[in-house]
Amino acid sequence: MRVFVTGGTGFVGSEVLRQLVAAKHEVTCLVRPGSTEKLALAKTVSVHQGDVTDPVSYTHLTLPTKRIV
Repeated sequence: MRVFVTGGTGFVGSEVLRQLVAAKHEVTCLVRPGSTEKLALAKTVSVHQGDVTDPVSYTHLTLPTKRIV
């Protein structure tokens, strides 16, 4: 399943990402500019920089997904 995740560099978000990847989901993650290096699973998820308060920076990423976390 395709899943879009915000906050993947945080305490809860990083665990959510880990579990989604372990379950073989196709994950797209929105991170703040400069936060990509904090994302432990950056090689196994599609990472995009943006701002959750600016829908223009991520709305196009949510269109092909089945779930948003």
